[in-house]
Amino acid sequence: MKTNENSLAMKPKILIFLLGLTGFGACGEKEIPVAYGVPTARFTIKGTVTDPAGNPLEGIRITPVEYRIRQVPTEWFIPDVEYVHEPFYEPEAVYTDETGAYAIRDDCFDRIPFHVVYRAEDTDGPANGGEFAPRDVDVEITSADRTAQNGWVSEYAKEAAPVVLEKKE
Repeated sequence: MKTNENSLAMKPKILIFLLGLTGFGACGEKEIPVAYGVPTARFTIKGTVTDPAGNPLEGIRITPVEYRIRQVPTEWFIPDVEYVHEPFYEPEAVYTDETGAYAIRDDCFDRIPFHVVYRAEDTDGPANGGEFAPRDVDVEITSADRTAQNGWVSEYAKEAAPVVLEKKE
């Protein structure tokens, strides 16, 4: 009777061994990468803000408003849609210096190309050259702007065209 119990205990082990030999773990022709995260774009946008005469404007607040990415169809993901999302968290205020220069640093989803829309607005009233109307600026970041790649994080740097703010009427 004891040999019968031993043979019953061995059957699952033999079955598992035979299934392993058939190659059930090797199905598929492509290796699928294991992905535990979201590809992130860490970007820096530098630029200047001037008045219509080309004079630099100091104290202009620069704030990221939204990021636009386009999901293009791939072998695994079919939709061709544009996603618009706000910054992941409340961005720290960036102000232009006496030369009108600024640098925005932030993160968003890494889909190339992506667009960063930011707002340049006068917050000091008539000081520093007068009162200026706010302006939204759209900057496209492409693969040519990539400066580094470290796993899931790509770093980008972009020199934006000068932003010209018009006087408020």
